[in-house]
Amino acid sequence: MDGPVAEVVRRLEMLRPLRGTPVPHFRAKVRELVVVASSSRGGSSMLSELLRTSPHLLHLRGELNPLLRLVGLDHPHSGTGSDELDATHWHGLRPRSRALFDAELALDAGSPGTGVENL
Repeated sequence: MDGPVAEVVRRLEMLRPLRGTPVPHFRAKVRELVVVASSSRGGSSMLSELLRTSPHLLHLRGELNPLLRLVGLDHPHSGTGSDELDATHWHGLRPRSRALFDAELALDAGSPGTGVENL
């Protein structure tokens, strides 16, 4: 893990208690997945916003790429020469990297709130 990424990981570890409790074994609980993939300026943001209005769907707040970068599965760090990944990349991660990805994914996924809570 390079210096800038290690610093981000350190800061996320400090902030994690303030972000709520991640759902244990989040990835194992996901049964169906919808991937929205499109070309640049192809309307994926608009479609994602429409999907976010459904109370029956969870979504990520943003893109998956920053989470992939945290664990070295982004291009060029994955070693594939592209964005292509398969199960061997996941299984090749150290347990600590898999745990980090799981925790961050579980904290990022959710449904839109209905308002601002009184803090």
